[in-house]
Amino acid sequence: MKRFWLLKHFFLCCCFCGWAGLFYGCAQTPDSAGSDGRFQPTANANRVVLQTPAEEYAGEVLAYLVPITLGKTGNPKFRGEWADRGLRLPLDYGAITEMMQGPEKDPRRVMVLDNNILGLSQVLYHYDERLNLFKGEGIHESIFPSTELLSIRIMLLQKIRRGEKIGLAELIKKKEQLLNPRVNVEEIDLGDTRLLFSEMKLLKDVLQSEPSFMAYLEHPFIVEMLYKIGAVSMDSYVKEKIQATHYRNLGFEQELGRSGEKSVQLTVLPSIVDSFAYQSIDTDAYPMGFVPEEAYLEAIESFQDTMISFLQELVIVQMFGEPVSGDTDEQKRRNALAREFIEMHLTVRFMNQRPFVIHPDNVEKVIQDVCHDSDFIVIVLGKNVYLSMQILDVDIFPHVNRLYLDMNDIKHGQVDFEIGQISMFLFDKLKPLIRSFNDLGSTGD
Repeated sequence: MKRFWLLKHFFLCCCFCGWAGLFYGCAQTPDSAGSDGRFQPTANANRVVLQTPAEEYAGEVLAYLVPITLGKTGNPKFRGEWADRGLRLPLDYGAITEMMQGPEKDPRRVMVLDNNILGLSQVLYHYDERLNLFKGEGIHESIFPSTELLSIRIMLLQKIRRGEKIGLAELIKKKEQLLNPRVNVEEIDLGDTRLLFSEMKLLKDVLQSEPSFMAYLEHPFIVEMLYKIGAVSMDSYVKEKIQATHYRNLGFEQELGRSGEKSVQLTVLPSIVDSFAYQSIDTDAYPMGFVPEEAYLEAIESFQDTMISFLQELVIVQMFGEPVSGDTDEQKRRNALAREFIEMHLTVRFMNQRPFVIHPDNVEKVIQDVCHDSDFIVIVLGKNVYLSMQILDVDIFPHVNRLYLDMNDIKHGQVDFEIGQISMFLFDKLKPLIRSFNDLGSTGD
């Protein structure tokens, strides 16, 4: 992937931009006036801002990020630091805000300066800027998450360390009181929430600052994550939410993908990428509320062109033996027949309607939901997102029929070896069909 000095340069640039924003940031609200009204946030009776498709996706990304910042997943090198940072801090929203933005700020007391999550964080802030420290109110984006998000992290970290689990169903019943500014925290019965008073106060302060956090607290992927890391106990509410954590409604139709039993199938899935726009889009063409940006489409096109080029060379050698030299009519004939064969027997499917969150811990489940009939799956990650993952040899080809590719690496031609591996895999699947193709007389005399 990238060399270490490039990563270090990237991190330093991000730090410079982030800290520069602290001094020079000025109020600037993104222009969303042209957005489709169906995807605009609306308030319900409990004052919760209902999530747009972009924010729903941000919740999926957040569900992947939080366990990393608690030392549960991610790069093993940093897990110990993440599991310890903030354990002894008071649960005081005002104090945490001062640590992040006050005159004597010291973010290192609150979080680990882990450059492995910079790419992942950038994706998160793209889909919901309120999760960023600057909340989209300045000309720069901070490298740090919002104070609300960091406060929740510290509360979870301390509670998990004590072996305590939140009664989420009971907590959700307190939603109206938590969101109502006229209700003092002292009036909220802790009951079976299994929260301490300091924890309930912190949560209420967070929700008073950013009511939309309640919608994230009820997000199915986040509820599932909280259960898996041991932060909440199982109850009927949690069980119902976990049952909703799937992508089955986004799966490819099998009958549309296969053109007969001889078809070989490759599926390309975007995961944790910030290359989908969600404002001012044609919702008839993109009903899920997202449209792929040009950078993503260019990367996918580059991948396909390179893969087909490698595959075509392999097919020509298998069909005709020794290659002919020069740009001759015979070479053109062979190229045309190889392309015809590939088009006849290889199906390449792309998901351009919506990004996913796919990583080694959930990849089997996602594949089963979306493309279980694929012969090979390519998972395209956003720039440097792979750094947040622990991808082992057993997680990728040749041990399994999938590879993770960095979108930026594809664009700059830095994964040709990996694409060559994919082409070889597909060729091995196609090779038995070449004799049948030749027997039909397609090669001519």
